[in-house]
Amino acid sequence: MHDTRGITYAGLRLKSRAVLAPMSGVSTLPFRILCNELGAGLTFTEFASATAIARNRDNAQCRVFDRVKTAPEETPRAVQLFSASEKDLVEAIEFVEKELDLIDLNFGCPSPKIVGGGCGAFLLKEPEKVIALVKAAVQCTHKPVTCKFRVGWDKQVLHEFVEKIADAGIRGMAVHGRTAVQ
Repeated sequence: MHDTRGITYAGLRLKSRAVLAPMSGVSTLPFRILCNELGAGLTFTEFASATAIARNRDNAQCRVFDRVKTAPEETPRAVQLFSASEKDLVEAIEFVEKELDLIDLNFGCPSPKIVGGGCGAFLLKEPEKVIALVKAAVQCTHKPVTCKFRVGWDKQVLHEFVEKIADAGIRGMAVHGRTAVQ
């Protein structure tokens, strides 16, 4: 067994270096529990729309809640949210955070459905909006907040504002080393 005392991410102690990424249609609760049992140090829910969570808090039948459902044996556990709205993001975090150890924001998804709504990698076209979303998330929770990015939309731009994101209180960043167009 490896000595794992020093493995941390965003202030969370992990039992291994293996991390299950948030994958739509893959990172379901049963799969995350299995990965946790097999040694995953951290598991992420499927990525979920903060807007759908915020606008359906009173509708437990809404499918978005299946994406963020957790179980006690899954630990530590993280959620990945996407939104272009600070208000919806804050409301969603406040609604789901009690079941989670970490909040991750998605600024990397290039899916036409997601970028068509002004979310995911689309936001890399608007660095000030990314920074505002990060600040809103960090200020509304005591849980660590992290982000996933691409290096830009059609050219590398992340390096131009990554320090501002760090200064906003983000606790970790994952960078997909391609642009959304690539």
